[in-house]
Amino acid sequence: MDLFPGHLTTAFHPCDPVFAGGPSTTMVNEAFCAACQQMLATKVAPTETDEYPHHPDETSFRKALDTACAICMQYWLALDRPDGLLSPTWELAKSAGLWYLYLGGTHETKRAFAVTPTVSGKTYADENDSETEAPNASLSDNTRSVQSFAFVRSRYHQCISEHSRCATVSSGAFLPTRLLDVGHEQFASVTLVDREQIQRGSSYVTLSYCWGQATPLKLTSSSVSTLRCGIDDGDLPKTLRDAVLVVRKLQQRYLWIDSLCIFQDKLEDWSNEAVSMQNIYRCATFNIAATAAEDSSEGLFYTRDPREIHPLKIDAAWVLSDGMVNNLDHSFQSYRLSLNRSIDAVVDRSPLNRRAWVMQERYLSRRVIHYASKQIFWECHESYVSETHLGGVVLSDHPIPKPRDLKLKLISHFGSNANDDQIALLRNTLDRDDVYTAWAFFMHWYSSCNLTYWEDRLVAIQGIVRHLETILQDELVAGLWRSRFIQELCWFSLPGDSLSKKASSWVAPSWSWISSARNVRMWWRHLDDAATVVHVGVRVKKSGALIDASLTLRCRLIAATLSPHKRVIIFDLDIKGYTWFYGSDSRLTFRLDDQDTHLEEQPQVFLTVLRHDTTPEGSISGLILISSAQNSCAFERVGAFFNDRLDCPPEAFFVEIATRHKEAEEQTIKLI
Repeated sequence: MDLFPGHLTTAFHPCDPVFAGGPSTTMVNEAFCAACQQMLATKVAPTETDEYPHHPDETSFRKALDTACAICMQYWLALDRPDGLLSPTWELAKSAGLWYLYLGGTHETKRAFAVTPTVSGKTYADENDSETEAPNASLSDNTRSVQSFAFVRSRYHQCISEHSRCATVSSGAFLPTRLLDVGHEQFASVTLVDREQIQRGSSYVTLSYCWGQATPLKLTSSSVSTLRCGIDDGDLPKTLRDAVLVVRKLQQRYLWIDSLCIFQDKLEDWSNEAVSMQNIYRCATFNIAATAAEDSSEGLFYTRDPREIHPLKIDAAWVLSDGMVNNLDHSFQSYRLSLNRSIDAVVDRSPLNRRAWVMQERYLSRRVIHYASKQIFWECHESYVSETHLGGVVLSDHPIPKPRDLKLKLISHFGSNANDDQIALLRNTLDRDDVYTAWAFFMHWYSSCNLTYWEDRLVAIQGIVRHLETILQDELVAGLWRSRFIQELCWFSLPGDSLSKKASSWVAPSWSWISSARNVRMWWRHLDDAATVVHVGVRVKKSGALIDASLTLRCRLIAATLSPHKRVIIFDLDIKGYTWFYGSDSRLTFRLDDQDTHLEEQPQVFLTVLRHDTTPEGSISGLILISSAQNSCAFERVGAFFNDRLDCPPEAFFVEIATRHKEAEEQTIKLI
């Protein structure tokens, strides 16, 4: 788990339990201050929770900075603010199988260092390990440097030559309708060209970036002639200009940018291109991601202090157990110490990856170059590395699945270039439940992302949807999989502020998570359906946006009333806030889809159990409905309820709910 959410954390994965070369001397520690040397010489185990004094006061700490103690310097540079340093402490901790050194005396000032013993069977502190060279020898002070471009170029060429899963989908089989011709390194202008003007088999690159508040240059009916004649690099917003430089440096010629390759004033052109998004990103040679930039004026490249992010060599007397490293017989052992943000913070939760459209762009791309604020990350189907972690980055110290897991799961089963016949052959051996679960986590991440236009919430993942529909032989209906529709109806919203303002016009039915302005999760426990879908149908636009949707259910309704304080009373069962209390020690989680829902004028609500099991410790989940104000013969969803086995109710409570459900008359209802 992330012990200090929102702050700088890193971790390491357990590696080879045997150190190459045996114990080391303490020579390397002489570069550190006396307080850090004492810390490294203290024989403690990471399973202990005690804190130990680091520097006695701020004067001691600042003296360490003056003597350029690398550990203290990294800690100082990592602080968001330089106060609270009067009596910093240190501790060793273990979380989710990963080891940490924490420095700092308060919650606000604590930062986590990764303690990493080995990678690829050798010690990180090996003198011949290129990953532990002196900072100035391997890291520059700007991500536009020769060294940074060398890192990108080497990763790209290695991927091209060695990674079979990242191979070209089908050379020359697809080209976007339009591309930007950037020429070569000596060029200083770009030209908009049509597909017919490009030699068949040509490769191209895509760009993912935030438009932000800046008004980027756009392709419109009035600007198209200028773009076809060519514009100077200097006329491009900085992010686009930097992307052109990267394309030329990697000896590519064509670049696809949405704002310059899709007519922004022609809805029909936008709809046509939206349908092609799956191929546009899937067939690109690589994708450039302006990961840290809030808008198109910020660019790709950033100034940095190499000392802040470069891993350090240390010798420590710490005792690492669990059979990985056992140095009880030695005074000191070599480690790698690094203080970086986890990938959660640097990439997954970056300004760019909070954009809903980018989830699809990243999913579909075979290779992504992430230009973060401190360093560059390379992500492809077979590797995920950074300038400081050439052997592989630490994804997170938190076990929650990540957005890329869905893609990697499918690639590991089908490969990246499987045709329809190969997919059909391998489909029977696919663990479908595993894929649906990965989709549920992907949907959770996606629903937390921002959209400028709410009606694009389903449109922005159409490329992924089409890919999954082919593999699963299933259909996504208004955001829910048809083959498991009752289970999919049991999504629920998470507490917190709405992510964005909901659309003023209809976008999706109340029973679809597409209609929610909140972060949502799917309820995926293996229960039995307690309701039946009579009919579900949708009409969609070419882009994937919904025109209308209808759902008819065969189910049972349990009447309840809602007080002005949103307390639901079902006989002697109370729902208070988010928790349904019965007696003193049991609960059922209750979530409104929208905290701003005003139900005071209509206190009557209905609960319908959609899924359940029949064991004494049974689980249930279902929906909270109200009569529709727009259609007196229909209902609307306003929330969901469920319990999980971690806090399941006593048998009497489950029997009571089951009894009320069984006593209710089965009926056919329409949900809108």
